[in-house]
Amino acid sequence: MPLQSITDLKDPRIAPYANLRHSRVAHERELFVCEGRLLVDRLIASRFTVDSLMLEARYAEEYVDAVAPETPIFAIPDGTFEQVVGFNFHRGILACGRRSTSRDWKALATDDHNPICLVVCVNVCDPENLGSIMRNAAAFGANAVIVGPHCADAFSRRTLRTAMGTHFQLPVFEPTSMLETLKELGADGIETVATVVSQDAEPLPSATPLPRMALVFGNEGHGLQPECIDVCCRQVTIPMPGGTDSLNVATASAIFLYHYLHRG
Repeated sequence: MPLQSITDLKDPRIAPYANLRHSRVAHERELFVCEGRLLVDRLIASRFTVDSLMLEARYAEEYVDAVAPETPIFAIPDGTFEQVVGFNFHRGILACGRRSTSRDWKALATDDHNPICLVVCVNVCDPENLGSIMRNAAAFGANAVIVGPHCADAFSRRTLRTAMGTHFQLPVFEPTSMLETLKELGADGIETVATVVSQDAEPLPSATPLPRMALVFGNEGHGLQPECIDVCCRQVTIPMPGGTDSLNVATASAIFLYHYLHRG
């Protein structure tokens, strides 16, 4: 599909990119929006379908051969991005990808002899925290991230930006019930580790690596719900002498992942 020059900034063809902070057009169309060259290039190189690109005219030609011939490339006049997206945006390159997640994580765990580490986010509400956890999961070698229905949107712009597009290399699962998912994980021989702030929990330094495990993280302010903790196989905490009562959940996720996946 040839370049499509956009002169009317209210053209319905670019509706998924309009007023990004407040519009839900992309989400309602099962799309997500990537910002900037790095994320757009990672999207293009991934298994995800690129629905369209919107570029300042100066960048348009270099992307003509980067995407499938049927993928529309919308070229808008240089310097007009802010008028479309609704905020100051200098990078001049956006893309819409088609959402592709699954509710069933079990395909990853079919071989009982293979080690596996899943990251489970039960109620992580801040998109930047969720994105950081996903980035940590990819960096330290987790196999997938399971995102609960009460978490931030795993494919929001802020989550994608913070995760630096690790969604494109790391499977993301979105089940409808986290309590049932935790029960299923345990029943399938995957040890669920509730990450908690509690003096009664096992201190992380003494926790041994587990061949088949799921690290379970809760809400930023309230942690894991008691019913979720109760169905987990064990509870582990990061000892914090010196009066600190807790860590940011994304920071904690990095510490847990490093301990379990890179210890020794």
